[in-house]
Amino acid sequence: MSRRFRMTTALDVDDVLLECIPYAIKLANEKYNFDPPLTIYEVDRWGKLGTRADVIFEFFTEEFFRTQPIIEGAKEFVRKLSQMTEVFVCTSVYPQFMSIRAEVIMREFPEIPPENIYMASRKDKLNVDILFDDGMHNVIKSNAAYPILLRKPWNQSATGMLAVNNYDEFLKLVEVISTSYSTMRDDNKNPSIVALVGPSGSGKSDIAKILLEKEPRIEKLLS
Repeated sequence: MSRRFRMTTALDVDDVLLECIPYAIKLANEKYNFDPPLTIYEVDRWGKLGTRADVIFEFFTEEFFRTQPIIEGAKEFVRKLSQMTEVFVCTSVYPQFMSIRAEVIMREFPEIPPENIYMASRKDKLNVDILFDDGMHNVIKSNAAYPILLRKPWNQSATGMLAVNNYDEFLKLVEVISTSYSTMRDDNKNPSIVALVGPSGSGKSDIAKILLEKEPRIEKLLS
C-alpha cells in the first residue's frame, strides 16, 4: 500500500540565502584598505585561522545582521523550492541577533512560514528529508535522508557527500529525489541515487559509463 506525502527541506541562511563571509570581507577591505585586498579564498575553513582573514569576525554586529545582502537568485530559489517541498530554515546566529535574523527571513522570504524558522547550531537534531548547508560539519553530522553541501572556498576539502555548486544544481537534485518520494512503498528497496565518490582520476567516469550501459533505468544527473 502506498502513501503520498510532502518532502521537507531545511535551509541554512548564511552564505546560502544571505551573504556572510563575502559581505564581511567587503567591509574589512573598506575599513582597512588591505593591499592586496582580502579575498574570499583566504577563508579556506570556518573559524579563526590565525591569518589576516580573522578580522572579519569584528564585523558580526547588529548592523551587519540587519544589512546582509540577499544572494542573487535566492528569492526565486526559495519560491521554486517551496513548490517542490515544505521549506524550513535552521540558522546559527548569536542569541542577541536572533530576532533580527527572523525579521529578515520573514520579510525577504515570505514563502517560509514563521513557524518553520529554527534558530540552532545543532542541525544534527533536525528531522527533515533534505538539508542544504555550506557548513561541512553540519552536512557530515546531519540525520537528514539527503544532506547536501553547497560548495564554497571553506569546504573544498569535503569528500564523500552529495554536493552542488549552485541553486540550479540543487533544485535538479531535489527533483530527482522527489521522484522516489512522491509514492513511497514499504517494499521499495531500490536506491534512488547512486553517488560515485573518489578523487580526480580514480575512474568514476569509467564506472558511470559501465553502469549506464548495463542498467537502462539509471540516468546520469548533469550539473
